[in-house]
Amino acid sequence: MKAILFVDDEQVMLDRMKSWFEAHQPSWQTYFFNCAKDAVRFLEGSTIDCIVSNVNMPDNNGAQLLSHVATRQPSAVRVALSDRDDAELALESLHATHRFITNINDAAYLNQAIECSFELRERLADPSLQTLITGITTLPVLPEIYDRIMLELASETFSIDVISRIIESDISLTATLLKVVNSPYYGLVRHIESPSHAVKMLGVEVVKNILLTEKVVSQFQQFSPAAKRVSILNIEASIRGVLANRFARIAKLSKRRIDHCQMAGMLSSLGELVIETRMINPEDIAAQPQLENLIGSSILGLWSLPDAIVESVLRQNEPDAPTGEPTAMHVLHAVRHLEAAFSTNDFQMDKNFNSQQVFADYPLADSLREQWFDCFCDYHLDLKLAS
Repeated sequence: MKAILFVDDEQVMLDRMKSWFEAHQPSWQTYFFNCAKDAVRFLEGSTIDCIVSNVNMPDNNGAQLLSHVATRQPSAVRVALSDRDDAELALESLHATHRFITNINDAAYLNQAIECSFELRERLADPSLQTLITGITTLPVLPEIYDRIMLELASETFSIDVISRIIESDISLTATLLKVVNSPYYGLVRHIESPSHAVKMLGVEVVKNILLTEKVVSQFQQFSPAAKRVSILNIEASIRGVLANRFARIAKLSKRRIDHCQMAGMLSSLGELVIETRMINPEDIAAQPQLENLIGSSILGLWSLPDAIVESVLRQNEPDAPTGEPTAMHVLHAVRHLEAAFSTNDFQMDKNFNSQQVFADYPLADSLREQWFDCFCDYHLDLKLAS
């Protein structure tokens, strides 16, 4: 039986949640508190599978409560409720939440989000997969510079100058950043001279994601026999990140969702990097479908990245397209689907190969399918012209 803890200082909201979940999830053991202090006392003697907390409670108690659970019961799913988008970044910077929900009055939507997180953890809890992960000789770690930039982004006194100084404190990383942003993949007309210039031209989120992936990839470059393959995988993932960012903007997703889409794209090859560099003994790798995505998403989960990123990487190559409104999972899946469709075709549209054919079974609006298709084609044509 799953144990779910709900915390909200608004009793009306709490009563509404209690009524809905007791009626629709009778197999769950649910607990309801209108005070963070009472919830903390309850947690001292109880183990939960999920906490849902309003983060708009007085004195920032909701955010503190989620951070408390992250430390004391890290395996519990942590869901933040807020009608303020600006609270999400602060929680992500502390790795305090797995999901952030602004539809605070929609119990059915919340229920679906919780179930998705449970399903994700069940898939990643497979004993054979966990044996593989624990057997990785040098487990890739989340780079420190990512956390430093995220904390600065979430700061009330956020400054591009501070971000630039953080980047410039690592001379090697600064050189790598300038090399990447001046490559054809980002399509900039002007030459980028400095980290601050890169931030102003591309945006701090894009620069953050470039630094994250380059630092992650550097952990694999010690495996010299696979260096060429590591470079290829990194380029492929970088292209996915750019396309995911553009697809998300076309779909008019929020700023944080756009960031999640790009991160998912740029980290989409993490599992392949682990396998290609033989961090896992080849004899231990069974013939599992999409094993690389299971490994990659498991590592991202260990880094406490948002579930939206973890599940996008996990499901990026599944045969069936995701349903529902566009999310990071839809975006990365569509990018990978187009990659596969074009693997034996030229990046040209003609009457025999178009969005209707490629996305025939995709549950998306025709206009969005066509715009994503055109974006994919245009981007790769631009790359060809630049090469």
